[in-house]
Amino acid sequence: MFKAEAVSKAYQVGDIEADVLRNISFHIDRGEFVSILGLSGCGKTTLLNILAGIERCNIGSIRYEGEELCMFTDDQWTQWRRRHIGYIFQTFNLIDFMTARDNVALAIRLNGTGSELRNKRAMELLALVGLEDKADYLPNQLSGGQKQKVAIARALANNPDILLADEPTGSVDSKTATEIMKMLRDINKQRKVTIIIATHNPKLAELADHRLSLVDGRIVADELIKHKEEKTAKGTAALVLQQMLGTSVKGKMTFSSAVSLALMNISTKRQRTILTSMGAAIGVMGALLTFGIGFKTRTGILAEEEQMLSNQTMISVTMMLLTGISFIASGIMITLVTHMGIVERTKEIGIMKAIGFSEKDILQVFTSEGGLMGLLAGVLGVVFASIFGMGINIFTRIVYPMIHISLYHVNGLQILFCIILSMGVAIFCAYFPAKRASRMDPVESLGYIR
Repeated sequence: MFKAEAVSKAYQVGDIEADVLRNISFHIDRGEFVSILGLSGCGKTTLLNILAGIERCNIGSIRYEGEELCMFTDDQWTQWRRRHIGYIFQTFNLIDFMTARDNVALAIRLNGTGSELRNKRAMELLALVGLEDKADYLPNQLSGGQKQKVAIARALANNPDILLADEPTGSVDSKTATEIMKMLRDINKQRKVTIIIATHNPKLAELADHRLSLVDGRIVADELIKHKEEKTAKGTAALVLQQMLGTSVKGKMTFSSAVSLALMNISTKRQRTILTSMGAAIGVMGALLTFGIGFKTRTGILAEEEQMLSNQTMISVTMMLLTGISFIASGIMITLVTHMGIVERTKEIGIMKAIGFSEKDILQVFTSEGGLMGLLAGVLGVVFASIFGMGINIFTRIVYPMIHISLYHVNGLQILFCIILSMGVAIFCAYFPAKRASRMDPVESLGYIR
């Protein structure tokens, strides 16, 4: 299954090149339960990241089912990781503003699964780990063990061939650690999923069938471990496991899924979103007022009407200039807000990339956020323009009681055009920081300590 030959990895730290992995070679068969044993800093996490394609080795060869992985492009690695890998992180890496169900469903979105089936599948996976009653809890409402179980459910979401677990029991108590290891053993035995865990705990490493001992970036022992025949899980959990891991759905994330993710995020930052949209709405309001107080036909109108409308050309030109300036200002504002959001959500981007989001997926999510802010700005601009225009019409009728026309008037097409323009400007301005987000290094984003 996995065959690594002479794999090495080094990092440049200032003028010093730090070797993390040194000439590593090993073979892992399909369905094995493998432990990588070693002290902190020996290169365990780096090795898992290389196997997942989150990092690249400097030299060496890694083959999976005979296919050379080290020659993959970033997009090929993403697609391969999406199809084959489930990743369990030591620090859980759940997204803070998402419930347990939404965190599990995040990985399922990658297959283009509809919301009803996605939620059903997420609930079944939470039931598998015994957390169906915590589905609507946010991560900060869960214990360490519960967070890790949610992370395991997320890793199983797309029926992976391989589960990579980085110190899966490192942040939980001993009782929960035993439960998690038993759960992983059951998954391995029931479905023959290949499981590779990194651990510093020799007792946990003994539970595996195959142990690789790592010291200072070198494999110093490669051992097979014999165990007595074990009974696998029985009852409902085992049945759910067989059902959930028996079918694999391999598609791609849909546009509607990207939009719903974007909506989920901006709804958690309501105040910022509303203030930004209100600022951008000024440009829309200016455009509508320019249309509404536009050039009127002067045939058959009274002298008072002629006098009132004589300065409209100058007013319209002035308003067009102000509208242009407003759109530029709102565009800059949306760019800054998107950039600020990306900085705040660096870890979230790393999580998304690690579980299989492609550059295109991430770009789609963040530009959708910009588009939604543009849509809200457009709607607010229409409301503001209607209120302001109504005030103008009332004022002119008071000052010019003989006039029987409305100075401000717009039609549906003009309103639609302004809303679409607002969304277009927002998407364009969100594109550049979104592109930067899509190209982030997942390892740096997750803040790994090697």
